[in-house]
Amino acid sequence: GLPEETFGPYGLDKIVQYAQAHEIQIHVISFEQRSELTALYKSLSDRTGGKYLRIFDETAVKNLYGSIREHQDNRYIITYDSLAGSSLKDRYVDVRVEVRFQNTSGVGDGGFFVPR
Repeated sequence: GLPEETFGPYGLDKIVQYAQAHEIQIHVISFEQRSELTALYKSLSDRTGGKYLRIFDETAVKNLYGSIREHQDNRYIITYDSLAGSSLKDRYVDVRVEVRFQNTSGVGDGGFFVPR
């Protein structure tokens, strides 16, 4: 059977559910030929829109990068320099982002832990 820690505390279905909800493709590049794992990893990649590849298939592995680049991500990545001082290390800081663009607006709430 599979090692108990294969998918950590979450389990395969929870990982797939999270990936699907956040439009995350999971790609598996396999170095092994264990049939039990092959079926599992193929299922994981298929269910999330990713690909299962064997490392020895050089053409497929080469084409994977282009395939990943073509995947349209509907999210934005926002970077900024925080004004949080060193006294807030390891503390959670709330963040609110408000966007107005071409007669459309949106608000997102989140946060981060101030790094050490």
